[in-house]
Amino acid sequence: MPSFEKHKQLIAMLFGENVAERYAWVHRYKDEPSKWLGVKHRVKRHGFLFDIMLGVLARDPMVAIVGILHDIQDFISTDLKRNLKKRRRRKSKSGVETW
Repeated sequence: MPSFEKHKQLIAMLFGENVAERYAWVHRYKDEPSKWLGVKHRVKRHGFLFDIMLGVLARDPMVAIVGILHDIQDFISTDLKRNLKKRRRRKSKSGVETW
């Protein structure tokens, strides 16, 4: 899972530092359940429909965009870690690296 700072850096790269600061609360809000759910926190407050709803409730479409980018970044991070683990397992079983 990317850190709060990594989420904020992505938004700063795409939209500028001011936007990243203004919408930092979105990342905190979405990841708050990790305090009690750990890695499985994504069952709460993550997903396209949730992001759209959050943007509508905030009356700010940028909230939805930041939320969607947050989820994409989480997904990519998790997928990369999963693939790295699979590669390590394949290599260690046979002793030969396979792709």
